[in-house]
Amino acid sequence: MRLGEYELHEEIGRGGMGVVFRARPLHGGDPVAVKVLPAERGADPVRRQRFLREARAEAAINDPHIAAFVELGEAETAAPELLGDLTRSGGTARVVFLVIEHVPGEDLRARLAGGPLATADAVEIARQIACGLDAAHRAGVVHRDLKPGNVRITPSGTVKLLDFGLAKVIHSDQTLELRRRTVLTAPGMILGSAPYMAPEQVRGESVGPPADLFALGVLTYEMLAGRAPFGGQNFVAALQSIVGGEPEPLAKVAAGVPRELAGLVERLLAKRPEQRPVSARAVADELALLAVKLDQRSAPEAENRGGLDCTVLDLLRAAERREK
Repeated sequence: MRLGEYELHEEIGRGGMGVVFRARPLHGGDPVAVKVLPAERGADPVRRQRFLREARAEAAINDPHIAAFVELGEAETAAPELLGDLTRSGGTARVVFLVIEHVPGEDLRARLAGGPLATADAVEIARQIACGLDAAHRAGVVHRDLKPGNVRITPSGTVKLLDFGLAKVIHSDQTLELRRRTVLTAPGMILGSAPYMAPEQVRGESVGPPADLFALGVLTYEMLAGRAPFGGQNFVAALQSIVGGEPEPLAKVAAGVPRELAGLVERLLAKRPEQRPVSARAVADELALLAVKLDQRSAPEAENRGGLDCTVLDLLRAAERREK
């Protein structure tokens, strides 16, 4: 199936904001992922605006922990898979599509299906997620839908964040501190995925980078404990747990977790945004130091790994010297 300058192959994902295909450029090149907003959905101005917002968010970030933006396109198609109910009227329609890097590997959801991860593995994955969030936040982008299905782990171990469909791009002339406080969603509107939404998301309040840090705390807890810290028998119960419940301490549900790591997760899961760590960069640095203490890697090995751009290698070396 052809769309613009791309040949679409198998479907690899589907959600409320579009259908994702593995694809190749017609004139050669590496595989890409093409996310298409079917014509039927594209007729809805709200869905179209969200789709375009995702493209702007992807384009704003250039980081090894974010799936790379290739282009935003629009093309005429007669493919029934891309037209939705419009196929009944026959003919063709124009659809918009987003092209990003195709990221091989498995998502964190699949990894978690096997149960809790080793502490060192959880720390490394969380560190790389924090690196990606740092790059996004510095570019003025808040993800707002961080969850296991949107975290992909490549065969080489690099972690990349996917699906910025609920992301918000903040004007570039705002300072980082203003970005932390900016209202990103109309009051009363709830966007996100339970149980990974921050309390302020659940209440439909102002949402900024601290909401992504809360989601990172949920993911890290889940990697260590084998289950999310908040939950319930249904969607409403899950939201109530996020706002008013307290998770079981990691020390009780994940034996052997270092006290420093449990403390960091507890701060990430703070109910109030201002009580969480100051930035994703600060979280990445804490996790890097924890990785050294866990003997996850030596400094020379760290230099040879991809994706350490957001973490100061001098911190790693300094921590190792203190341990010796």
